[in-house]
Amino acid sequence: MKLLDLHSDEKGGLYYPPLIWTLSNLTNATTPFEGSVLLKPGIKVFHVTDFDPNAVCHTLVDCLTQLKEWSHHNTRHVPIIIDLELKTDAPACDAGGVCPGEATNWTLPRLLNVDAEILCVLPREQLIVPDDIRVGNPSLEESDLQHGWPLLDDVRGRFMFFFDNDPSSDPNSPSKLYTADGHESLQNRTVFINGESSEYNVDAVSAK
Repeated sequence: MKLLDLHSDEKGGLYYPPLIWTLSNLTNATTPFEGSVLLKPGIKVFHVTDFDPNAVCHTLVDCLTQLKEWSHHNTRHVPIIIDLELKTDAPACDAGGVCPGEATNWTLPRLLNVDAEILCVLPREQLIVPDDIRVGNPSLEESDLQHGWPLLDDVRGRFMFFFDNDPSSDPNSPSKLYTADGHESLQNRTVFINGESSEYNVDAVSAK
């Protein structure tokens, strides 16, 4: 399993420069990575806004491109599950860093940007999505109980994604937004969701 911390950045530049760089008086020659990648529109990948911007890859598209390239050279690999955590932090606003707004609010259009970026890198046939599990039934659970999950050899070389936000405490939990308006069983969605360990959710693939 691979974990990616996602930060919405629809216009680009929201997280540039990270406050820690400014406070450390870093220059273009001394930053730990080329900061221009943070100026491009698209979902960013790092741990904590302003304080911990370092990562192996800095955008969701770049991370997925690396995974796709590795998969291309290892086509028989077991399905890789990717844990997506939608970050909603802006801890350094008072010190001059990013303030609440887009950084702390995953709206439905921003959630759908996650789908779009996954699909722009990985072809549909290289994914395991909810529609692959549900076979003509109203819930993933019912389909799973009747038909089970695909056989391992049928899904080698694929990737599966799920949102890992805590549905009990996160007001932007995708368990509500992502499944609204005809998508209650994740119809036509790319990412699975999780559920609360204390609450039964027939369409969750994990419990937080």
